[in-house]
Amino acid sequence: MKTKWIIICCTVLLVGGGILFARNQLKQNANNLMQFSIYPTGTSDETYYFALNQNGILKCAVGSRKNNNINQRDFLKHTVDSSEKQLDEQEVQTLIKFADALEATRFDKEKRIVKDSWDIAFSYKGRVYEMNWHINDSEELRKLTGTFISLSPISVDLHGWA
Repeated sequence: MKTKWIIICCTVLLVGGGILFARNQLKQNANNLMQFSIYPTGTSDETYYFALNQNGILKCAVGSRKNNNINQRDFLKHTVDSSEKQLDEQEVQTLIKFADALEATRFDKEKRIVKDSWDIAFSYKGRVYEMNWHINDSEELRKLTGTFISLSPISVDLHGWA
């Protein structure tokens, strides 16, 4: 009988903890207008992550990815550098304009695996876009990526490999 109660208590604690974790993760992501990441193929290191929140604050970090789910609360498991920057209204509207343009293209291309290159993950309005930076021909994606890089308070190095 004692074992039965222990099992029931453990189950309740695990389920309750899982629900609280999921609610916290959703709450944090709900505060972001968009999230953007660019990272080298074949490694979890050198991942650049950008999150623009509803107050116009652009949070940037570079480090190692925990996984490829940009909507996960702790997308980066380890950061090497991070900073944030308050964007002015024009900068926020520029990012939104380029994000809306990318969304309007209904970007549904299949993600291709390309060695020694850079992949992009972009989360906007409940949808995640994943694509390769070098083989992509989307002008909207290039403008969005360039704007994130130019607004970043940390240095972004999209180097090549020999």
